[in-house]
Amino acid sequence: MTFKFYSTINCTGTYTSPTPTSIEGTRARSADSAALTSGAYSYAASYPQDANYDTAYASCEQLTVRTYGFTMGFWGNKNGQALLAANSAFTGANIVTIGINGGSPGTTCYTVVDSAAKSTVIFPNTSNGISGLLNCTASNLLDSGINVNSLNVLLAQTLALSYNIKWKTNYAGQSIAGLGCTNVSGAGATVESARDYGNYLIGHSRKTGDAVTVTQTQIGAMNTLLGCLNRES
Repeated sequence: MTFKFYSTINCTGTYTSPTPTSIEGTRARSADSAALTSGAYSYAASYPQDANYDTAYASCEQLTVRTYGFTMGFWGNKNGQALLAANSAFTGANIVTIGINGGSPGTTCYTVVDSAAKSTVIFPNTSNGISGLLNCTASNLLDSGINVNSLNVLLAQTLALSYNIKWKTNYAGQSIAGLGCTNVSGAGATVESARDYGNYLIGHSRKTGDAVTVTQTQIGAMNTLLGCLNRES
């Protein structure tokens, strides 16, 4: 009996070979692994071909170690908005940019979240403590069909996910599938790639001067995915 241990969900890529610690009748068990961090893993167990078996037998046992985010309620969620306390950890090195802060001037949307020296911040419907969602604050500047309230939710969800990534160890590389969430096209396979896609949608929600069209369907699907990724358990 041989074992192969992978850091992927489907027994592909590089592997280590744990030594079997015992064989009991027709059963064998591998050596214990060290404590696993968040992510997807798999074991492959195989019996070599011999005079009694015409072909080798192999199986792939899949497992996921899950690290969940904090709920949206952790961020003081109120009707899809994030309520931030003054001078909280949303300052200094933990300032987060939502959207795409770059590219040609005036062609992308973004906001910088910083709660320094503010009493309270309701994000994103007011601009207390944030720079404002530049170039996208008015509904007539958004791609056709985008619901402003849905965009607000996407902003709050993407903000929450950004801080989950900052504060939760190994959360950025956590598998979307491993967390039991239904993925959407464009979001990639990990929590971090989903956050990046949320920023992409926010950044390209502007109608004028932006060749990318973002739809309400895309925003709605991402809100569902991010709501799943931001849950506590």
